[in-house]
Amino acid sequence: MKFLGLILPLFVSVFAAKSYADWPCARSRVTWISDSHSVGAFGMHLNDELVKWKGFERHYNLVSSSNPQWWLPEYWPAGEESWSSGWTIFHDSCKDAPIAQWDRANAPGRGRDIRSILPVPPTPFEKDVVIIVQGTNWAGVHYAKWATQLAMAVHHLSPGALCIWVGPPKMTADWARDEIMEQSYAGIKAGLKEADSNIGKTSCHLVDSRLISKYPDNVPGREPYDGVHYPYGPEAQNWGKGVAKAIRKLARPSL
Repeated sequence: MKFLGLILPLFVSVFAAKSYADWPCARSRVTWISDSHSVGAFGMHLNDELVKWKGFERHYNLVSSSNPQWWLPEYWPAGEESWSSGWTIFHDSCKDAPIAQWDRANAPGRGRDIRSILPVPPTPFEKDVVIIVQGTNWAGVHYAKWATQLAMAVHHLSPGALCIWVGPPKMTADWARDEIMEQSYAGIKAGLKEADSNIGKTSCHLVDSRLISKYPDNVPGREPYDGVHYPYGPEAQNWGKGVAKAIRKLARPSL
C-alpha cells in the first residue's frame, strides 16, 4: 500500500493541469503495452485482430527488452529516463496514420511513464481495455512487486478498464526454457494476487500463452531461429489469434 501513497498524489497533480477538450477521439479505448514479442510477427497478427474492434481508439507502446520496471518511473535510474531500446512501435490511432507495414514500423525508443500511457479522460470510456504483454525479460517470485505495482497503476488510472496480462509463450532458448518461464509466471501470478488483494477485485486477468503457442522448428539450410522471437509464419499467427480469442472471451459482451 505504500506504493499508492507515493503515486496517487502524482496522478492527481499530473492530470489536473491537462486539458482534453476534444478527447477522446472514440468512445472506447484499447491500450497495448508490450516487450519485443509484439514488435515482431506475433504483434502484427494481434494488431490484425485489434483493428477489427469497431469504435475503439488504439494506443500501442511496444518496446523490446522491456519489463514492468520500464513503465514505472520510480524504478528508473536516478535523474534519467526509462531504459532505451533499439526496436519499438508507438502508435496512436487518434493522430497517426495506420501502420502500413508492421515489420518496417520499428524505430529506437524507450519505456514510458504509465501515467502518460493511460491519461485520465474527462469522462469514462464506454469500453476500456488494457493489454499487457510482459514476463519474458524477467523471472522469479522476487519480482512480483513489479507486476503488483503495474497492475495497481492501471487500476487507479483507469478503474473501469478490463486489464489482461499476456504471459510469455513457449520458447526454446536456454535462458527462456520452461523451468525459467515457470518462475516468471509464478512472479506474475503472485504479483497480480497481491494487487487483487489491495484493490478488492481482479486487477488483471492472466492469459497463459504457453497453452496457445508452439515455437517453430528450425528450417534445414536456413539460419536457426533465436528461440525467443516468433518468426513470421503459422506459429506466430496461431499465437496472435489465440490471444485475441482469449481477450474476446474475457471481454464479452463488451466486444
